[in-house]
Amino acid sequence: MRLLGDSATGIAHCPQSNARLADGIAPAPALERLGARISIGVDGAASNEAADMISELHFAWLVHRAQAGARSRPRPQGEGECGADAVSVEQIVHWATAGGAGVLGFEGVGTLQVGQAADLSVYDLDDPRYFGLHDPAVGPIASGGRPRLRWLLCGGEVVAEDDGIPGLDLARLGAQAKEAVRALMKVV
Repeated sequence: MRLLGDSATGIAHCPQSNARLADGIAPAPALERLGARISIGVDGAASNEAADMISELHFAWLVHRAQAGARSRPRPQGEGECGADAVSVEQIVHWATAGGAGVLGFEGVGTLQVGQAADLSVYDLDDPRYFGLHDPAVGPIASGGRPRLRWLLCGGEVVAEDDGIPGLDLARLGAQAKEAVRALMKVV
């Protein structure tokens, strides 16, 4: 781990895939403290069927907190309850944005600032699941579930709106996917 940190090695952290395949939990927070660069990814359909980045982020936030909490021991022998500070929502957002851009070597993306590419997802956060949050902006990660996509912008251009991709026949795509799965099942 120290070698990975000292060399600023970048990793794609895919916690749902690791859990699904019983591969354990990557020590992403510890690696980051040592200097490694962390990004978040979703593996293919074999280990994260939904390929859902929001659920990946939610799981990453929870799994590291749960792992740290599982190591806690009651007082007087232990330190009491712990783990809530294992990773923050803001840290997870960084891994998914600037962290991912850095690991992939992309310039001009990953942060919201003048001169960046204006790649941005805008979600409706007026769902009751977000009502009790101190900051609705943390809602998609802290509350989980699938927020409704208002707009998806790439390079400042709207490429998806109101949970849909213009020109995409979702019913046809679904039928093609079912047929492909049937064909694969015949091979196996």
